[in-house]
Amino acid sequence: MDTTCFGRKWGVMVLYDACSKRALMVVAVERETNALYTQAVAALREKGIEIQSIICDGKSGLLDSFLGIPVDVPISPNKNHRAPPEQKA
Repeated sequence: MDTTCFGRKWGVMVLYDACSKRALMVVAVERETNALYTQAVAALREKGIEIQSIICDGKSGLLDSFLGIPVDVPISPNKNHRAPPEQKA
């Protein structure tokens, strides 16, 4: 699951099933929040969808939101997600 924001006013949150290779939920959002992710996962569970694991970014507090579900944070080659290079003294 991830959210891509387009400017500061809106974005798209997608929850994707890697087994079926289809989006389970696509939602327009104003901003990326842990509450929206938690609500989306709860909505999928209410529909009877079994969540086997979650792959998401390391947004602060998000990893603790899904007790009982294995959560993984992949290392991204995206330059926007990398730590800045260390400064030499």
